[in-house]
Amino acid sequence: MQHAGLRPYFERLLSVDAVRQFKPARATYEYAAQELGVPITDIRLVAAHDWDIAGAMHAGCAAAFVARPGQVLGSLQAKPDIIGADLQAVARQIVASGG
Repeated sequence: MQHAGLRPYFERLLSVDAVRQFKPARATYEYAAQELGVPITDIRLVAAHDWDIAGAMHAGCAAAFVARPGQVLGSLQAKPDIIGADLQAVARQIVASGG
């Protein structure tokens, strides 16, 4: 994030290093909820990968899918309530939905 010049746009960064498991392991999402002091149901993962979306939703999080070219949701998984063509479209929907 620092090298890409994106760090100033984030209040806080969480890493899977703390739980020593990678997404879509449930522990990664539980760790985020614990660190933020909120129930897991109050977390929304935004991603462009179906396995990220499936993992977050399976753990109890809300999710939003960024449907970039070439990225699709698997036909056997639940669909997130927010799907947009790009990050701006997803962000607008999140704001409009109140979360």
